[in-house]
Order: sequence, then C-alpha cells, then structure tokens
Amino acid sequence: MSALSQTRSNIGIHLYNCPDNLMEQALLEQIQLLPESVQQEALHYIEGLVAKHNQSVQTSPLDRKNAFGIWKGEVWMSDDFNAPLDDLLEYM
Repeated sequence: MSALSQTRSNIGIHLYNCPDNLMEQALLEQIQLLPESVQQEALHYIEGLVAKHNQSVQTSPLDRKNAFGIWKGEVWMSDDFNAPLDDLLEYM
C-alpha cells in the first residue's frame, strides 16, 4: 500500500472527497495493482463511462420548450377537483 493510500485510510479520507490530482493518482495506483487482463476490462469500462457521459452532456442542455412554465395558461383544473366522486360514494 502506498504512503498516500495508507494516509488516506488512516485519516478516513474517501476518494470522492479528494482533489482531482489525488483522485487521478489514487486511480492510477489502484489500476497498477490489477493484472493486465483486468486492466483491459477497466479500460473498456472507463471508455463506456466516457461515452455515456459525453452522450448525456450533448443531450442535456435545456431548451426553451422544456423549461418550467411553458404550460402556464394552457392547463386548467375544475373547481370540484377534490370533491368525492359519485361513482365511489357506495365505498365511502
């Protein structure tokens, strides 16, 4: 175990709280511990994560037609919306 990993485990710092440079270093240390075949699997998995992230970034910008308030004035609700339904009176 590296000095960085040892220090991190001793003081309870988790990877998701690390600055970017420590995160990269921790990832590299962990990958280097894996056999080459598993490193290849990890690479394929990371490539899939990158593709998924890039796809979601490309499709996620909010355009005006998906913004809050676009249905204002278009939808109405009857005044007796919360009134009991006549069809269910026998069950009440």
